Amino acid sequence: MGCAVLLALCIGPLAAQQPIPSLYTDPARFEAALANARANPLPCATGAIVPHHLLAIDVIAKVFRALASNPYRTIIILTPDHFFASPARAATTTRDFESPFGRVRTASELSEGLIEEGLVADAPTLFRREHGIHAVLPFIAKLFPNARVLPLALSIGMDDLGVAALTERLAPLLTDDVLVLLSSDFSHYLPLEQAAARDQETLNLLAAGDTHGLGRLVQPDHVDSRAGLLVQHRLLAASGAQLVVLQNKNSQQCFEERLLSTTSYVGAVYNETGGSCGTGRPVADLCFGGDFFTGRDLTSVVQTAVGRAAIVAAVRDAVGDCPLVVNFEGVLVPEPVVGAPPLHLWALAEPTLALMRELGVVAVSLANNHSRDFGQAAYEAMRERFRQVGIAVIEHGDVTDLGPVRVLGLSEVTRMPGRSVRTIGPQDLEVLRRHSLRPPVLGLLHWGRQFITEPDASRLALASELRRLGVRGIIGAHPHRASRRPVALHGGAVLLAYSLGNLLFDQGAEIGDGDILALDVFDQGTFFARQLAIPNLYDRATEALRAVAPRPAPVQPPRPPSRPPPLRQRALPKQANLRISR
Repeated sequence: MGCAVLLALCIGPLAAQQPIPSLYTDPARFEAALANARANPLPCATGAIVPHHLLAIDVIAKVFRALASNPYRTIIILTPDHFFASPARAATTTRDFESPFGRVRTASELSEGLIEEGLVADAPTLFRREHGIHAVLPFIAKLFPNARVLPLALSIGMDDLGVAALTERLAPLLTDDVLVLLSSDFSHYLPLEQAAARDQETLNLLAAGDTHGLGRLVQPDHVDSRAGLLVQHRLLAASGAQLVVLQNKNSQQCFEERLLSTTSYVGAVYNETGGSCGTGRPVADLCFGGDFFTGRDLTSVVQTAVGRAAIVAAVRDAVGDCPLVVNFEGVLVPEPVVGAPPLHLWALAEPTLALMRELGVVAVSLANNHSRDFGQAAYEAMRERFRQVGIAVIEHGDVTDLGPVRVLGLSEVTRMPGRSVRTIGPQDLEVLRRHSLRPPVLGLLHWGRQFITEPDASRLALASELRRLGVRGIIGAHPHRASRRPVALHGGAVLLAYSLGNLLFDQGAEIGDGDILALDVFDQGTFFARQLAIPNLYDRATEALRAVAPRPAPVQPPRPPSRPPPLRQRALPKQANLRISR
């Protein structure tokens, strides 16, 4: 046997066990990124999305900083096969990887199982230059040195059958100590304005949990790993984990000169909530609540510190210190209105404003059917009162700048003392033609029918017209019950949260309910929406008041009358002039 053959026999098995060399060897860059990253810890994170261009290393570091408190045993890494090097729809390897912080071990028994089943190919050479893997390995080695990885490079052309098969095979692997990590950039090769529009479509589809819509995304206009996005979403969305988008940026933000070809980046985490996980939600940039009313049965409730504290605590549990925008139903008055018709709503100004201050209300919509219940003069006085205390007022047909976003207020029905009715017409939408699309414009609509939580054809047509005029999100109120979740319309071009129901109204849970829509707004003019459930605040406040109400003194049952003593034992009344006859 020749020397060359002997050498090959000896070196071959040894080479097969050598770790794959790292594309990046300098640890300082990754350490600096982690040191500069700021993110609230998400202790029950089951999935994450990170870029793999080190131009966006700050986004990668921010996500890993949020993940750092989790004790992962296995990390499944999904990356696109950038160089079309896989001989099958997906590829993996049993070999370990080198990183700037040492070796990263591969979950070889999992890789071998997938290879033996024929679901993926064994392609170690693919991973030598696959930056989708190498860009995240330093963070894994630094923060999770005991975790093992299952690397999976997915073909750009993986079809729905391949996605379904891989999802079904990976689902049994998911436990509390497994992370599903998608290493993928988003919009490619478009100028900033077009890239931001494609990003918004993707973010809206993710917010709506629209698997069908995600499957129709275009590569690479929307994302460079549609298959990876689908596999991750199908694995994690079914478990109830909620997606939190921490960052969305574009490579244009790193350059002063105008770029005709850019890349977008998303940093996000799928996080479980409830139980020992707590809320696990970062504070959003702006939150929208539904109908807000503090009169009738709530008048005495909001006048007490206990009632207000119960309301504030429930909202804080859901959204922290997020600034709130609400649809204020009724008219603020300085003192009670005697003899008002039953459906003319009023609320005392001082306790209402005190509650709004404690809740962090920054804007109120007066585009509804109760804001003019007591005429135009009362409406204008209320509007001025809100403005005096620093609360912005959103009116019908006007666009109000709230900083992160601008809001168009529209009311389908307006009631004056003469009970006039108005539907939204072209003249109400004309204001949109005078505004740019940055920051994003949202529609805050008072519409629909009470207790009906799905839009009919006429409301969908109005939503389509608003989308055509540049509105990127529509938030509804008036039905007193919340729609189940947002819906992405027109391929994600507009997000519709048809009804948020009640934030605070004198209706118990058997009648009304509500959600809060939390918005995370990003510098490139995109946003991500999270619809968060809240308890019935009317029930919560009245229960708190009952708990502290003074208990009445127990009523003592009357004692039964005692039998009179015999006559010979009865004491005579002491009277000075009493005479006894013999």
